[in-house]
Amino acid sequence: MKEIYRDMDNIFLPTWMNSAPRDWGSARRGKLKANEWKMLTLVHVPITLIRLWGTHPVERKRNMLDNFMALAQALRIADFYSLRRKDVFSFNKHITHYLKTLQELYQASDESILKPHHHALMHMWGDLGILWDQIMHAILCHVRDISTLCKTEFK
Repeated sequence: MKEIYRDMDNIFLPTWMNSAPRDWGSARRGKLKANEWKMLTLVHVPITLIRLWGTHPVERKRNMLDNFMALAQALRIADFYSLRRKDVFSFNKHITHYLKTLQELYQASDESILKPHHHALMHMWGDLGILWDQIMHAILCHVRDISTLCKTEFK
């Protein structure tokens, strides 16, 4: 974390990007907001890992970097405002690579290293995507009872 803190102090982000807090990970900071996690995952951690492991002579470090970058790339795609079919395929490629190499790197011959949120990543889009939209729409209709929103088969 010290290396990431150091790099955070030495980089200049565009004015439209909010940086993660300088004291993230400390007890006094508390929990990070979603946008702060996003900045750490997509900007700050990759900058530091690429600097530290990008040309590292130990293959394992390079593989760990590739693993993290696959996760970062998948999360970057998931954050797109709109998605095309090729974006969904790209997300699936990156997240599958991340999960496969996660097991290889941390020597989990079974799936013990995988958690429910890892499983959920495999269902971000696909058959459940359309169903999820319908479920969320129905919930909004029920909770809000907004007549203009709910003029569908759900009413």
